[in-house]
Amino acid sequence: MRMTVMKPLSPARLKEVRPDLKAMIVGRIDALVGQGWFDAMAEIARFLPVEAVSHFIGLPDVGRERLLAWAAAAFNAIGPDQDPADVVSVREAFAFMASLSEDKVRDGSWAGDLFVAARTGRLSMAEAMAALSAYVIPSLDTTILAKGHLLANLARHPEQWAMLRARPEMIPAAVLEAVRRDSVLRWFARVAVRDHDVDGVVVPEGARVMLLYGCANRDERRYADPDRFDITRDARDHLAWGTGPHMCAGMNLARIEMEVLLEALVEAGVTLEAGNPVISANRGLYGFEALPLRIERG
Repeated sequence: MRMTVMKPLSPARLKEVRPDLKAMIVGRIDALVGQGWFDAMAEIARFLPVEAVSHFIGLPDVGRERLLAWAAAAFNAIGPDQDPADVVSVREAFAFMASLSEDKVRDGSWAGDLFVAARTGRLSMAEAMAALSAYVIPSLDTTILAKGHLLANLARHPEQWAMLRARPEMIPAAVLEAVRRDSVLRWFARVAVRDHDVDGVVVPEGARVMLLYGCANRDERRYADPDRFDITRDARDHLAWGTGPHMCAGMNLARIEMEVLLEALVEAGVTLEAGNPVISANRGLYGFEALPLRIERG
């Protein structure tokens, strides 16, 4: 199942769509340069995930306008004190995906390939629908919030932005450092399958363990001065996208979206200025609801 889900998200396949993503974000940046203050979350961060993911997955126009609300509700609902409104939204999301079929999605799209895999017996229909959910729900808010952190960090550290403009080959490193310093995922939980000793503390079999990604990525035993945003840092082993068998399936797409955003900004020759963000209250995700930003030539 994972191999089927990952096929369109492999670096080789995503390389084919990279030029389209770049062209889309270049047009958006050009329209915002010199326009004064705007909300970067609404005008930049949400742009590619919604437009690109909907297109690549092959979703019909009707229903996709609710994708952001559904994704936010899914992560908000993982807490112990669930908001009834989030539960309703999650049910709406799964009802929408359950209504899809091979004739309702675009031929050759990610969803179309899943339905073909189910029709030919490579996946069960239940597995195909689960994979479709994996494309839709985790791919939006996580990347959107990561872009907000990326923009805010570069705007707040003009010396880092100047370095990046002078050395655009550091763009991939800047993306990794941004997701390390400000991990979007607040937490997930796992259950210990046996007693496990961690620095003299025994986690008993059957205990539920909360994994705090932001804490791991700011562990001073691994990263010197971990609160500092430093694009020269080697952050390749950050844990913001997980690790091992639970590594984020969409991390390659997220990286490309963030990289082409920085490429567009560098090539536009602009300066960045950020105002005070509004922090989102989502239980499962850490990021901005709004981020005032100004992009000027210079």
